[in-house]
This record gives sequence, C-alpha cells and structure tokens, in this order.
Amino acid sequence: MTDWLDAATAKALVESSAGAEAPAWVGAVAAAVDVVSNTATGWRRDLWGTETPTPIYAATPAIRLGTAMLANRLYARRLSALGSSQNVEFGGSEFLRQDPDIAKLLGVGSEGGFVFGAGATFVTVTT
Repeated sequence: MTDWLDAATAKALVESSAGAEAPAWVGAVAAAVDVVSNTATGWRRDLWGTETPTPIYAATPAIRLGTAMLANRLYARRLSALGSSQNVEFGGSEFLRQDPDIAKLLGVGSEGGFVFGAGATFVTVTT
C-alpha cells in the first residue's frame, strides 16, 4: 500500500472495530490514501517531494489521522447506501455529506488554502 499509512496503523489511530486485515477495511484505507495522496488527482498532492529516484510523500501527523478518519468513515458508510444508519437504542441517524473535521485535518475544501486554476494545475498559496 504505502509506507506512510497502512491498515494496522489506521485502525490503531481511530480505534476502529474493523479487523486490521479485513478486506473491507484494507480497501477503505487504500481508497482513503489514494484520495488524499494520488499524484494526479489527490487532495494533497502538494505534499509529494522531489527526491530521486523516488519522491516521498511528506504526511504529517494531521494528514495521517485525517486519512485514517476518512478510511473509517468510508468503512462505516459501506453498508448505508442511502446515507443513514440504524441504531436499536436510539433509532436512525443520517451521515453528514461533508466531514468538516476531516477537512480541517487534511487542509482541504473550505479549510484549505486558496487554489488557482480549478482544472489542470494545483498551486496552493500560503501566507
């Protein structure tokens, strides 16, 4: 998968009830890592270094935790295609469409920096 976040580490970070080697959990972690760090379409592809021969992804503790939380949300939502969950004790509840806590940790969406060019290139302006 990656050297900056694996399924066992993600499970420990969020204290997930999933098995560390369960295919659904491993798939959720792989998908979250890809969403965050993919060099072509990722949310934080600005964190890829320029080292040779292979660039290194500079994941901070906040990026690791945010990615683990995203994986946990993906794992929890896999059984609720309609965006709701059932709880015997408290009844049903709905999942949020946006995850402001994850956006804050990952620095994306309204929590991210200003981005020029919404299409082809990715340039973040920091102050």
